[in-house]
Amino acid sequence: MHLELLENGSDSKFIFVIDDYDPLDKIPYELIRHSKDLMPYLGHPLVKIPDFTETFDNYSSFFANGPKEALNDWGFDVEFVNTSDLYNRGKYDDYLDLYIEYEDKLQNLMETITGSRMDSFISITCQNCGNAKTTRINEVTMDKKFGYTCTTDKQYKGCDHEGKLAIASHDWKLKWRLDWPARQQFLGVTVEPSGKDHSVAGGSIDTANEIHKSIFQKQGPMLLRYGFITLKGKKFSGSKGGALPADQIASLMPYSAFLYMVYRSDLLKDINFNPQSDEYGTLLDEFDIARRMWKGEIFDGRAREVDKLSTAAFLAMTTKEKETQPAKVKFNELVLIHQSSLRRTENTITKLQKMGKIPDQTTIAELNDRLPRIEKWIDELAPESVKFTILVENKLDIAQYWTTEMKDLWLSALTKLDENFTANDFTSIIRALGNENNLSPKEYYLPFYQMILNKSNGPNAANLVVALGKEDLISRIKSVSLK
Repeated sequence: MHLELLENGSDSKFIFVIDDYDPLDKIPYELIRHSKDLMPYLGHPLVKIPDFTETFDNYSSFFANGPKEALNDWGFDVEFVNTSDLYNRGKYDDYLDLYIEYEDKLQNLMETITGSRMDSFISITCQNCGNAKTTRINEVTMDKKFGYTCTTDKQYKGCDHEGKLAIASHDWKLKWRLDWPARQQFLGVTVEPSGKDHSVAGGSIDTANEIHKSIFQKQGPMLLRYGFITLKGKKFSGSKGGALPADQIASLMPYSAFLYMVYRSDLLKDINFNPQSDEYGTLLDEFDIARRMWKGEIFDGRAREVDKLSTAAFLAMTTKEKETQPAKVKFNELVLIHQSSLRRTENTITKLQKMGKIPDQTTIAELNDRLPRIEKWIDELAPESVKFTILVENKLDIAQYWTTEMKDLWLSALTKLDENFTANDFTSIIRALGNENNLSPKEYYLPFYQMILNKSNGPNAANLVVALGKEDLISRIKSVSLK
């Protein structure tokens, strides 16, 4: 929505709120190795917990860095706001005053919408031990000071301290249902999407709308609903972790492909995405197909999908992408060609040009951006079955796998191929020659894999032959010295 407003010449500001004043509920998977250090901080505000990786100033900054890097890498102009700064600057003070002034009205509102009254409007951070999950308010004085006690609650360790704090101390945080509408008011929010869990009957959206109307007596923002994007079944989470970090997703694909994944779906349904599977390549392939649909290209058997997918692509694409012709190569083929080209982008592009896969110069610029992302996927997330390294030259012991007859069979198969041969062309020719010589595919592919990969098997041999090119293979096979 922000991008569309900017595209149409409207003013729009994208505010990303980092809730670093929330307490640490549990130790995330990514930091299990620091469990001993983190255990004493369970229940403490994230901003006040040290970063035991010694990378950032505090725990919150460690996890907030991922979304920040992702949004910056994707080119979004974002204003990042920390709730700890908002509280310390007194942005919430007047709203707590207002909530106290209208306490009866607010409690009645909560009871009507949610079925229960709030036990307190704020959570207090103990001024002695720093825990925000162990305090209980036992008094609110006429001059708006809060008396509290701090006691151990399950895994959250308290200190038995009794204290009293004023609003100006800022060692407190509004409960979520009160914090959310307050920040929307002083930040001037006009539109805010939120997870569908907030939109259930009696949920945060219902209470926020009523607080804007009845307590603030102002128009609240438009609150939109969306499903969750899960990575390997887990929601994105800043402080809780457990899913693939947002900055890693940003390094794997352009944000337009990620947006396309969202736009092609029902916004209220959850989207599960596992980049460690075929889903990564399938998404990039479909995005490119949808872009070509938007440009008017016809795809047999997909007529019913054109409107939906081309519209999703249009909404997701940048202005530059709308002017770019995608390469006419599937992801799996591109991965094969790039690795067979020793991961040299220039060599990969040259091969694709010879194969007629590159429509124009705009395609080359896009490949220069996409290929490093694919390399990162290969190195960090790809299944082992798709990874391989081409041997630059024949090993000394390669002769044991070759005979004069085998060399003749391969050279004969390769020389029969025309300039624009396909994997199917090669398969048909070598299979026929193999049958003539009473050789099984395993027998005639073994020397090829040993020569190219130093393995007994690997990616589809015919596809690999196409990626390597017949001239280079003819030269390699001729250079094999037989014993």
